[in-house]
Amino acid sequence: MAILTLTEASRATGIARSTLYGYIQRGKLNVTSHPRGGRGVDTVELEQVFGPLKQTEAPQETPVKRAKTTKKVGTTKKARTVKKKVDVSQEHDKAIGLLHQQVKLLEQELTDVKERLGILEKQSLKPPKGRGRKGRKKKGR
Repeated sequence: MAILTLTEASRATGIARSTLYGYIQRGKLNVTSHPRGGRGVDTVELEQVFGPLKQTEAPQETPVKRAKTTKKVGTTKKARTVKKKVDVSQEHDKAIGLLHQQVKLLEQELTDVKERLGILEKQSLKPPKGRGRKGRKKKGR
């Protein structure tokens, strides 16, 4: 767990210092005090964000208490990607469940409509009830 200056971190990752500053501002990298003064970044965190580091000169390690770190806002890109995939998967499963329910309801409605249609067809095939002409009075009476 070595702490590198931002220049050393830039060399170790192969990423420009300005890019590292951007990661720090967006909360993707935490900054801590470097043993020789100034700001530094922990190598473990650099590896988590950027992958394996390039071989560079070993920094002078001095036993130092860890200083205050800036508050980390957000998560790493990899963690956000995994979370998005989980969220999308859960939303996908919910949507599929709702669609299954809608299909079942529509099938039930279709069955009901078919039954009503069958009843109406049976009624229309029966001869009319009553005496002949319904509702007509004979003339002359």
